[in-house]
This record gives sequence, structure tokens and C-alpha cells, in this order.
Amino acid sequence: MYAGVVIGAINQAVLFPVVLAENELGFVGWLIVFASTVAIFSRLGIPQVTYKFFPYFKETESNKNNGYLSFALTLPIIGVILGILFFILFKDSILANYGQESSIKVIQQYYWLLIPMFILDLYFNILNSYATSLMKASVPIFFRDFFVRLCTLILLVLMWFNIIEFSFFIVGYVAIFGLQCLGLITYLIKIGQFNLHWDLSKWSGMSRQLFDYGLFTLFSGGGIYLVNNIDSLMVSYLSSGEMDDLGIYRVFAYVGIFVMVPARAIVNVFIPVVAKAWKENNMARIEDVYKKTALIQLITGFGLFIIVWANIDNFVRFLEIMKGNNVYETGKYVALYIGLARLIDGATGINGGIISISKYYRYDLVFIIFLVFLTIVSNIALIPTFDMTGAAMATCAVTFFYNLGKFLFVKYKFNLQPFSMATVKTLILGLSVLGLNFLLPKIDHFILDTAFRTIILGGIYASAALYLNLSPDINQMFKKVIGRLKR
Repeated sequence: MYAGVVIGAINQAVLFPVVLAENELGFVGWLIVFASTVAIFSRLGIPQVTYKFFPYFKETESNKNNGYLSFALTLPIIGVILGILFFILFKDSILANYGQESSIKVIQQYYWLLIPMFILDLYFNILNSYATSLMKASVPIFFRDFFVRLCTLILLVLMWFNIIEFSFFIVGYVAIFGLQCLGLITYLIKIGQFNLHWDLSKWSGMSRQLFDYGLFTLFSGGGIYLVNNIDSLMVSYLSSGEMDDLGIYRVFAYVGIFVMVPARAIVNVFIPVVAKAWKENNMARIEDVYKKTALIQLITGFGLFIIVWANIDNFVRFLEIMKGNNVYETGKYVALYIGLARLIDGATGINGGIISISKYYRYDLVFIIFLVFLTIVSNIALIPTFDMTGAAMATCAVTFFYNLGKFLFVKYKFNLQPFSMATVKTLILGLSVLGLNFLLPKIDHFILDTAFRTIILGGIYASAALYLNLSPDINQMFKKVIGRLKR
């Protein structure tokens, strides 16, 4: 995962903005978000159903799992057909939202790539949930966070050296997601878990539960994705620069999201653990997972946030030198607000997962509906005034209120909360180190200044976190790594 983080940082923060024009970069982001938004509704809630109910279907001996995989792959065909019809019937309406020639031109030329991208996204996420429920979360993480980014890096380098043009790049980019699906299918076949066996007995007995849960999570999951990504679409619709602004926004949004990269792996690993704990009514296990995920994400996320914000001016300077202009300077504060939003999200643990897998999962939809409404309204209010920074501000505010609501709900219904004295210590440590950044002298060369701030601030934060033993899990992991390096 961390190897993927490094490659992803090179791609998103260096190669994408340097190699592609702003409207081309904006279109790449638009393609992913638009296709994924349609895909998440077309999945019919299958990934969430898998996380919650697969333990009831799983077989340890035959690996046929009561025919679960066959149904999980077949049912979304309805969604695929509806998604394709949507792209065909609403093409003109979608294009009508754009007024700049550069935006319209790139969308018209590559519009139909939305269809294969959305289908590949749909089925990879279903396979991902299936593999994760088999306790094989590291494999889809490898394909999603490493393989795709490595292949993208190769395409960007080829384009940088003028070996390929953008038309080849964008087709190859979509093809990478096809290889991702094939890779995961190949792995499942290898371990004997890609068994397309039909068995109606288990499904018929649980059909009502599966349908109800799938329907609710269809809208709740779709709502969550909208909240996390609608800012990108609304930047392209409402900002003055349209696709150009979206391209800049996506670069700095990634820089902000970078602080919570560990959260994705943590959530993938622990969601099936929580599902099993609910099945066994093991509240002590759920509380333990809740507290650990929140603390680990806060410690790692705050450390990365400090490094990112301390070096944001150096990053802007780097892009100015590489591009020959300062067009990316307008996105600086996007990284701040998106980084804060992700830090808040991670620091509150897997509260959403606890609700969505519990018997109170229906309440999650109430939170999502309110969240989508608040997100749309805040973006409409802030983007026309603050352009792309307004979208990031809206995301930060909405994330705070959403997590506050989920925290209060979990506390009230289950008497669980993720915070401890270690949380307070982490906040004090993080704010102190962040404040130290403003006292450090500025070195003239931006590369030297970046190295200086990263080593000083990162070293102080990491050393203090380990010394204070804020998280025994992190300390234990650190000792294991040191032990392996000494061998």
C-alpha cells in the first residue's frame, strides 16, 4: 500500500499536472468520478451486502459458499443496462452544463469511455468486497493502490517523452482498470474461490433480509460516494475555469487526501472483523476495533498532515518551475481544507461501518440524505464565491457535521466512543509540531527547505509519538520493522 502511495504521489502531484494540460487533467478526474458515481448505484448495494451477509454463506470446506459469487456477479447486470442507457440518453444534457470550448471538446471526443470505465469500476468493487470478506483484503489493495498506479506512471512517462499522445493515454488508462479486474479474478481462481456455483437454498431463506439491506445500502453507499466526490463534479459545473479548475482541484485534493491513505487499508481490513463481531454479539471486540482504528488513523494522519501543510508552498513552487507558470497557485488552500476533512473522518474511526453493519443500518440512510443535501447546498453557496477553494471548504464543514452525527448516534445506541487520553495527547503533540513549523527558518532553495522541514518536523512528531506510546499497535509494528532490518 505504501509503495502505491509513493507512486500515487508521483503521479498525482508531479506527472499528471506536468504532463497533461489542465483541461486534460480535469477530464481524467471527471471521467473517473462520473463513471464511478453511476457505477455505485448500478451495483445495487452488492458490495455492502457482501460485507454484512457473506459470513452466513461462507463454506470452509467446499469453497462454493452457497453460490454467493454467482449471484453477486449476475444481479448487477440490471444496473449495467440502466447505466448504459443513462449515458446514451443524457449525453446532450450532460454536455449542456459546460460552456468553455476546451471543456466541451475533450468531453465530446472521449465521452464514450464512460461506459467501459463504469462497468469495470462496478465489477472490481464487487470482487473487492468478496475478496475482503474472504480475509484477503491485501490482494485487491495491491491491484487498486499499487498495480493501477504503477501502470498509470508508465503511461504518463511515455507521454512525457512524446512516445504516445493523450488519445492513446486515455484509452490505455481505462484499459488498466480492465487488467485490474482480470488480475483479481485470476487470483480468486488460483485460490479456488472463483466458484460460479448456483445454489438457491441459502438465498431463498434470506432473500428478504438481503433485499432490504441492499436497497438501503444502495442509497446510503451512493450518497457517501456523492458526498466524497460531488465536489469535483460541481467544481467542473460551477467554477469559472470548468475543466481547467477541476484539473487543479484534483491535484491539491489528492495532496489533502494523502493524509488519510492508511485509513483505506484499515477500513478494508476491519469491516469484516466488525461484521463477524456483530454476528457473535461481541461488543467488546467492536469497541476495541473502534478505538484502535480511530487512534491509529489520527496519529498517522496528523503526522502526514503536518508534512503536507508545512511543505505546501514548496510544492506550489515546484509546479511553477515545471509548468513555467503559476496557474496551480490558486489550489493551495484546497489541500488544507481537504486534509482537515480527511483527518476528521479518520479520527472518528469506523463509526459508519459500525452503524451500517448493525441492526440500525436503516438510520445510516437518514444521515446520508442529510449529508447529500448539506453537501450540495454548501457547494452551490461557496463555489461561485470562492471557486475551487469553496468546494474544499464545503467538504470540510460537511465532513465535521456528518461525523459528529455518527459519533453521537453510536454513543447513544451502543454506548461506544472512539476517544481516549491518547487522543488528547496526539492532538496536543500534532498542534505543537505544526506550530513549530512557523518558527523554523526558511531555506532559499525549495528542495532543501522541503527536506529540512520534513526531517525536523517528521522526526520530532514520530519520535514523540513512539516515546509517549500513544498507540501500542504502532509501537509494536515499529519494533517488528526494526527487528527485521537488523536481521
